[in-house]
Amino acid sequence: MCGISGIIRWNKITELDLNRMNKSLLGTNYRGPDNKGLYVDDFAVLGHNRLSIIDLSSDANQPIKSLDGRYYIVFNGEIYNFNELKVELQNLGYNFKTTSDTEVVLSAYIHYGKNVCAKLRGMFAFAIWDNILNVLFLSRDRFGEKPLYYHYNQIGKKIFFSSDLNGLRSLMDFEPTINSLSVYSLIQQQYIDTDICIYNEVNKMPPSSYFLLKDGGNIEIENYWQPNYLTNLSDTFLDVKYKTKELLFKIVEEQLVSDAPIGVFLSGGVDSSVIAAIAKEIKNDISAITLSVSEDNAYDEGEIASKMAHKIGIKHKLIPVSDNCILELPNLLSHIEPLADSSILPSALIAKAANEDGFKVMLTGDGGDEIFGGYKRPLLISDIANKRKFGIIKFLIDQALTNPSYDFIWKRLTTNRLISYGNIDQYFTKNNISPLIASELFLNKYDKFLGTKWLSEAKKYCKNDYSLPFYINLKGQLVSDFLFKTDTSSMANSIETRSPFLDFRLQEFISQVPINNLMPNKIDKEVLKSIGNEYYSSEIMNLPKKGFSIPIRTYLLKSWNEKLLKYAKEGISEKYGLLSSNTIIKLVSKFRNNPENVILGKTLFSILVFEIWLRSFHLKGSYGGEI
Repeated sequence: MCGISGIIRWNKITELDLNRMNKSLLGTNYRGPDNKGLYVDDFAVLGHNRLSIIDLSSDANQPIKSLDGRYYIVFNGEIYNFNELKVELQNLGYNFKTTSDTEVVLSAYIHYGKNVCAKLRGMFAFAIWDNILNVLFLSRDRFGEKPLYYHYNQIGKKIFFSSDLNGLRSLMDFEPTINSLSVYSLIQQQYIDTDICIYNEVNKMPPSSYFLLKDGGNIEIENYWQPNYLTNLSDTFLDVKYKTKELLFKIVEEQLVSDAPIGVFLSGGVDSSVIAAIAKEIKNDISAITLSVSEDNAYDEGEIASKMAHKIGIKHKLIPVSDNCILELPNLLSHIEPLADSSILPSALIAKAANEDGFKVMLTGDGGDEIFGGYKRPLLISDIANKRKFGIIKFLIDQALTNPSYDFIWKRLTTNRLISYGNIDQYFTKNNISPLIASELFLNKYDKFLGTKWLSEAKKYCKNDYSLPFYINLKGQLVSDFLFKTDTSSMANSIETRSPFLDFRLQEFISQVPINNLMPNKIDKEVLKSIGNEYYSSEIMNLPKKGFSIPIRTYLLKSWNEKLLKYAKEGISEKYGLLSSNTIIKLVSKFRNNPENVILGKTLFSILVFEIWLRSFHLKGSYGGEI
């Protein structure tokens, strides 16, 4: 993994562009501290910060050029099938100077053109510049593991792009403005959707997409891969389990290829424990790292993870966390678009520990829930899909979802009740914050249901209602929250993370399995848990899900509380026309009286994250107070 940046200015590169690029590379050095590289011509500046993983020699430093000097590439990510693709290209007459995957990607682009992405199996975001035709090619991986931001000014004939928002802002020749809808998205659901950005002038490259851009033309984004749940296989549960395990062994073996030290993050849950067990079988000396919240048993996975590590004989280390982890937030948020997934804090701490222990690469369990049907949603929908009631109940739910006067009903709309008494649209419509609180908190009034964003698209690619959560989670929270969190927390500590579950071959296979064959005993992620049972006890495999979590409600009653009140009284977000300071203060008081209110706790943490981001990123050095 690395960091890429670029400026393409078809009216000619300036000296200021070079200065901005150097600033961008300096500001994103954490993404790749091993080498900094530049390519400059009359119309392009490409920058690269390298984290050396494959081919540690200087020959593999980027940007890498084609043998004829026409094409230059900056690449972030890993291609797991690069060796077989390299052989294919060698048979076609291509020669290589390095053993890196980046040079293979460049040669594959020269040969296959825009169809190159379909040939790649891995995680990536990359740019290729053709200095003869002055054409830029940008692309991102299928699931969105690697981020890519850009600003395009068609009239000015210029485009800036970078791996993170900090790198991009350093390139831009103007001050961006905050997108109030993104703030609404952040506080409603703890993350900002992938089709919008915290800044109005910035776009995110969609997953599984690419575009070619020439001399001030239109950006026409094209998809090269589309997940779907339209066909059904006849495989039995045992067939599915066997094929899944066989494929997982192939995938993990591919992802263990590294010229740098590699380990695994072990949360104590099903997903990472299965990856750890398979990795241990393939690479006997691999080590694991786990988060420990010893002050709160409800969140602590240290004990169970230790038992798992002992069971499979893997070397294991526990990393403690406390409410002091909030001190990590200003630094994390000073580089990125704001994210209010609280697990970003422990994720950063264990990535830091991995770095200190000499690791450069860590395997994760990301994607297990989205691929295999976690969170119990597919089962819930499947079980009661034919038992829904409509009429007056549907009307009352509609009112509760939009009308602050029906807040007493909104508070009672649990997931089960929504699915049982409403319909699919209503289930995906409910926001996390009630219409009553939203009407008081947000100074810009939005009547938007964020959960429906992917619903109409999902219906095109899903044969059954129970498949909708698979698709929506894959397109929504996975990329905008979980993968963004993992990239941010790991790259802040110069660690590359790899997610074996996010191999498109696995997704395409599981997506064809009917739910009765995937979860015949109505156990969520039953295939994965059954594989896990071969390494651990079934009791361990069926423990409640925790993940890399921390007790934010407890912490909000401690030092976090005073910090949030301080920010509210300063009133900066209100001056920007975004959030009501008085409402924030009222919500803090309300939470003190009812700290068991989970949704309110998440809302307050989301507000706290935005307030810290506003000061540490947007205002940068102009904020005079202590963050």
